[in-house]
Amino acid sequence: MILADELLAALDPVAVFERAFGMAPHEWQYAYLRETRNATVLKGRQVGASLGAAALAIHLARYTPNSLAAVVSPSLKQSTEIATRARAGLKAIGEPLAQD
Repeated sequence: MILADELLAALDPVAVFERAFGMAPHEWQYAYLRETRNATVLKGRQVGASLGAAALAIHLARYTPNSLAAVVSPSLKQSTEIATRARAGLKAIGEPLAQD
């Protein structure tokens, strides 16, 4: 990856989303991905919130030193889904992963 792409990804979680998942975010996800404050997402089913959360976890883990990207949700199934998507996204951008 060239330096300009890496700098863009460090500054903008939308670039991380696009690289990790190979597609542009949905319109509503742009604001969600770029929000710097804590956010609550009121949404319907199957609208891409798991991908957005995974992209934010990837961005935090890669570009914030000594950070912890914790995935918390009402059910283990939801948390596992987001963590699985984050791992797949990290793999897609070439980030080496240690085994759990």
